[in-house]
Amino acid sequence: MVAKIRLIAFLLCAAVVGSIAQSRSIDPAYQQSVDKWKSELVEGRKNSWLPLAGLFWLKPGDNTFGTDPKNAIIFPKGPVKAGSFALNGTDVTLKLSEGTQATLQGKPISTTKLEPDTSKDRTVVEMGSLRFHVIVRGKRIGIRLKDLDSQAIRDYKGPVFFPLDPKFRITAKWVPSDGKKTVDVPNVLGDVEPVTSAGSAVFEINGKKFELTDLGGDPAQGLSFVFNDLTT
Repeated sequence: MVAKIRLIAFLLCAAVVGSIAQSRSIDPAYQQSVDKWKSELVEGRKNSWLPLAGLFWLKPGDNTFGTDPKNAIIFPKGPVKAGSFALNGTDVTLKLSEGTQATLQGKPISTTKLEPDTSKDRTVVEMGSLRFHVIVRGKRIGIRLKDLDSQAIRDYKGPVFFPLDPKFRITAKWVPSDGKKTVDVPNVLGDVEPVTSAGSAVFEINGKKFELTDLGGDPAQGLSFVFNDLTT
């Protein structure tokens, strides 16, 4: 019993000493910037990703939508036959069925052209808790749907982070490319796009050499790296 108490006391002392040592070696301004990034990450997920309720690629002509399974596009909630999206070339026109209520910037609509996300002023239609707009990806044109009342948002408790560890503050060697190097980057839609790389950051951790390749960054303005580990 005495040995157990001593062990617990030792662990508590070690934890306190470790905490004090770590707090002394971490720049408070950097800690604050990391905490701000965490907060923005959570809000970004709640606003942009967790509400996602569907992505529907359009075919030329009328694409009916609503909760009825017979529609070309099936919404998770809302009217049975809400209306249609008319795709003509690269233009998309929303045509709502009689009785379907939707608004654009708070004003009721019945028929309107939808500006895509590639334009300076995309059109976002509001229908109850649903929000949808047109997206353009290469030659494909689709409807991205969000539900602001998503169960995923209500259940989300946020990510779990490791504490900051000063020993992983690494100084890397910058190796610039010749300006012609590209990296094929896949996205969540299954598309692969070649991205020009400005170079690579080369460094060592615990005697092992690693390399991070920049994706579309600028050494004078800031570099962009994508990486993950087995905890993601």
